[in-house]
Amino acid sequence: MKTINSKVLVLASVLFAGAIASSGTACVTDSGGDDEMMEEEECGDHVCNGAETSATCAQDCPRMNPNPETVCGNGVCEAGENSSCTADCMASLRVTNSSTYTIYNLYVWRCTESGPGTDQLGANVLSPSNAFTLTNIPPGCWMFKARNSTSIMWQTPTGVQLNAGQQYTWNLIN
Repeated sequence: MKTINSKVLVLASVLFAGAIASSGTACVTDSGGDDEMMEEEECGDHVCNGAETSATCAQDCPRMNPNPETVCGNGVCEAGENSSCTADCMASLRVTNSSTYTIYNLYVWRCTESGPGTDQLGANVLSPSNAFTLTNIPPGCWMFKARNSTSIMWQTPTGVQLNAGQQYTWNLIN
């Protein structure tokens, strides 16, 4: 005779009960003793069953968050949040200096603004063969401009779309 682990049996019972609750079906015994699955489909009964889906009956079948630990607004860009939570998922810009010049100024501004604004390097410089990453940029259309100490300048000819949770690399070359 085999011994049944009672913890496994309890867990299996809990999982079975949970499966019934989540599927919206119930197993009932009729007078003949045969088990049959009974489903009633009625939108608004707070049970997602039958042909009901989140598209056909949102009140019974709400869209489920694929990652229940994901919280928009907690300052962390978690899996599945990239486009749905721009508060957590900012963009970033990585400027790689593949030129032979030292970069003294880096400007980043929205496409809707008229000019370059504040130098993002400040007192720093971007030497040849080095990179600089600017983080926490709100998603949207942006323009970039970089200059060395003389008249050499790089600028994006059109706006660049920065997407939530993604990094854009701008490579400066001679």
